[in-house]
Formats: sequence, C-alpha cells, structure tokens
Amino acid sequence: MLEKKRKKRELELQKQKQREEKQRERERKRKKKKEEEEERRREKKRLKLIEQERIEISKPIKVRKKPLKKKVERRNTKCLLKGCKKNARINSKYCSDSCGLEVARFLLIQQQQHKNEQKKK
Repeated sequence: MLEKKRKKRELELQKQKQREEKQRERERKRKKKKEEEEERRREKKRLKLIEQERIEISKPIKVRKKPLKKKVERRNTKCLLKGCKKNARINSKYCSDSCGLEVARFLLIQQQQHKNEQKKK
C-alpha cells in the first residue's frame, strides 16, 4: 500500500516538473519572440531614418522670399454655448473653459441618448 502511494506521489511530482518545464519553455519562447519583434522594429526605424536622410539630402533647399502669413485671429465672435452672450476668446469658439466643457458634456449626453435609441430599435 505504501509502495503504491509512493509511486503515485512520484508520478505526480514528475508530472508537475514536466508542467513547470513546459511553462518555462513557453516563457522562453515568448521572451525570444518579443526580443525578435523589438529588433525588427528597431531595424525598421533605423532604415526609415536612413531613407529620410537620403531624401533630405537629395532635395534642394528652398529659400522663401516672402515671410509666412500669420493666422488671422478671430474677433467679435460670440460664444457657441446656447444662452451665453459673451464674446469668444481669441482663437477659440468659447468665452471660457467652463463653456467649452459644458458644450462637450452636452454633446456626449446627446451621443449616449442616440446610441440608446438605436439599441432600442
């Protein structure tokens, strides 16, 4: 009886060792695959940089005769929040951050309601 238990225990230990070894082997393969992918990415990036350098070298240098035009600032436009009568800030659609956040919140609620309606149909 003790002999059977001992053999059974030895078999269980062998199976456990085999499982652990398989697990280690899988981990090694994953690690190796990850390293190979990283190496491929680095090589791709390196080749891309080399190609960009070739293109930049082959392009003639352009000298601009006229300075770039500055972007025209928006003035005297009203805030887009419904009910707000203040002027919008320069280069903005809203008079303040809180108005912008309120419009964003409203749009998100509308989107959610639209999705809910579509699910009901």
